[in-house]
Amino acid sequence: MQSLLNFAQPVPPKGAYSNSRRSETSPVVFIMERRAAGSSGGSPSPTTCALDATLPHILQTIHSDLVPHLPTLGSSPTPYDPQLTPLGSGILNLLARLANPAVLGAGNTNDNAGVDYWEKNVQQINYLIGRASALIQLARDKLHAYPYREVPVCWRRLYGDASVLKAVFQFTLLRVEFERNTRSTGGPGRKRKWEVFEKEGGRDGRGFEGDGDSDSRSDPWPDTPPIHTLDMALIMSGAPGPSRRSLIELLLHQTHQICSSLLPPSPSLPKPALSPPPATLAPIITSPLRIFPTPPSLTTFLTSLSHPFIIKSLNPHWPALTTRPWSSPAYLLSHTNSGKRLVPIELGKSYTDASWGQKILPFKQFLDEYILHPSPSSSTGYLAQHDLFSQIPALRSDIAVPDYCYSYTDKGESEGSDGEGDTTEPLLNAWFGPPNTLSPLHTDPYKNILCQVVGKKYIRLYNPHTETPRLFPRGVEAGGVDMSNTSGVEVGWVEGDEFTCDEEDGTEEQDGGDGKDERREKKRKMWEEFKKAEYVEGILEPGDGLFIPVGWWHYVRSLDVSFSVSFWWK
Repeated sequence: MQSLLNFAQPVPPKGAYSNSRRSETSPVVFIMERRAAGSSGGSPSPTTCALDATLPHILQTIHSDLVPHLPTLGSSPTPYDPQLTPLGSGILNLLARLANPAVLGAGNTNDNAGVDYWEKNVQQINYLIGRASALIQLARDKLHAYPYREVPVCWRRLYGDASVLKAVFQFTLLRVEFERNTRSTGGPGRKRKWEVFEKEGGRDGRGFEGDGDSDSRSDPWPDTPPIHTLDMALIMSGAPGPSRRSLIELLLHQTHQICSSLLPPSPSLPKPALSPPPATLAPIITSPLRIFPTPPSLTTFLTSLSHPFIIKSLNPHWPALTTRPWSSPAYLLSHTNSGKRLVPIELGKSYTDASWGQKILPFKQFLDEYILHPSPSSSTGYLAQHDLFSQIPALRSDIAVPDYCYSYTDKGESEGSDGEGDTTEPLLNAWFGPPNTLSPLHTDPYKNILCQVVGKKYIRLYNPHTETPRLFPRGVEAGGVDMSNTSGVEVGWVEGDEFTCDEEDGTEEQDGGDGKDERREKKRKMWEEFKKAEYVEGILEPGDGLFIPVGWWHYVRSLDVSFSVSFWWK
């Protein structure tokens, strides 16, 4: 901790500031004016200058939560935002120093300065980035020290605030490096660097072929540290704190606007849909779900909640299926800053496998490696149960919450009350992956409408009131993880896969170390009993919605490239 607190020493190294006529101005202003005006002396573009006012405003917003609060009559002083007080004065003092808008003066420009001056600016801003990174690392260690729902909010706040500060400094560094390169080369600061990207294949050297994003346009910011920093804040911390999420969204939105405005028009290229012909044969439906051929009235819906059913043509009007199609890779890339935005994915067959894991990577990489051009030897990658629409609000406007999700009945509202708590607004999650992604047989503590946008999915459901004993719920497993909402039987054994005994599925720990033959026999007995359980099943197609009652066991498998949205409510 001592080394971290040492960072609270005065930030600017000697000689970092300038007394030039522009010393009161952020480096961002001057650099973006030069970029927009060029040698002809034109006026700066409103789009490219958008960040000029945003960066100091963001610092001031965070700083205001870190300065002492004046006490009211008869009360004790409150030195900091109460949520942050547990961090301690050392960490809070450092955070306050970094959030002081005056630190942006470290990059002030000087019209007559040489390369050495700009080198000092780069060193100074890297110093600030390093201090913010140290705070992020400290917070990350704390995030991993608790179950996520039990992480004290102060550490999530620290992760989010330090990440926003780091991104501000990273944006500033991009501008300062641009100006430094301009001074050292006598021309556009990005020319030499971006020529390399173009020669290597455009943008990042590995563009898609025929996916609508393989043109040779130069990306104005091929390096993406600020975008990744902000996405990690959203994914890892949830960006708690007053207006934090809106600050992050503002930064990301303006970055997207700047990149779009600086790119030349894209040539017309083929833009195929995500879904190829079905990659997996759909199973024969023998126990069909109830199907409403058109959306039922609210009264009919409320009287049908005891069992699952499919609603045909529930959402065919969504822009995601029509004018702004999620089946278009080019469209998805256009709303993820050319695929730079980070997304968390699951790796492996399902979360019940011992080899299952998680990974955070750029959306473009996910799309290329796991959706468009998957390697037969690679693991399945699945963007599963992720609040994508909170992270990328532009996609949220392509869908609409079904009206049914705002309905309730007095009867049965206590069902699932042992879940994550009541919610006044539906919880939205995205499910995007290649063929054969699956969710193992499990239950959820919410009512659910699963809406299909791209591709098809096979669904199988079991009544929890009559079939649970035959589904062999798991218990508390290694590490104290409660898996009681997940079946101990793989539906694939019954759904069509050949019965196997996987030596790496973790059952050695669950069955007390029995040998392979004993484990195989135990699984076979479970399997035979499981096959007696009654179920209903169906195929979900684009525009359809599946209602799943609270607590019903359900298994889901994609039949081709699939994009779905779930709406959970109580």
